[in-house]
Amino acid sequence: MGAWGVKSFENDTAMDFLHDAKRLGHEYLTSVFREPKANSGKQLTARQACIIIAGAELVAGKFGTQGDMPVEARRVLPMKALSEDLQSPARDAVSVALKTSELRDLWLETDSFEKWENDVLDLLERLK
Repeated sequence: MGAWGVKSFENDTAMDFLHDAKRLGHEYLTSVFREPKANSGKQLTARQACIIIAGAELVAGKFGTQGDMPVEARRVLPMKALSEDLQSPARDAVSVALKTSELRDLWLETDSFEKWENDVLDLLERLK
């Protein structure tokens, strides 16, 4: 994962995800948020966590606030397929990514962990 910052879309994986989300729509997002349950307690990979967080940003942006969303993400937001029923699964999946993911472990090894953690906690607030 190439990252240039702690924000949800400041990594290559999240930016690639946007293209898939625009093309594949609601069912793809639903499957993204099912990922933690499908892993049945296993740690999420950094890639999975980045995608979950980016997907949750789309949901938060559609039904709440958009935060620091890049133009590419704003172009995905008009997806008619995005529905409010994704808020709870998004929140649950982000909570798992925050607590038990390779992404968390990678950020723990840096001086930017608190910034990343606060950004993800802000996302959880925006998903309420």
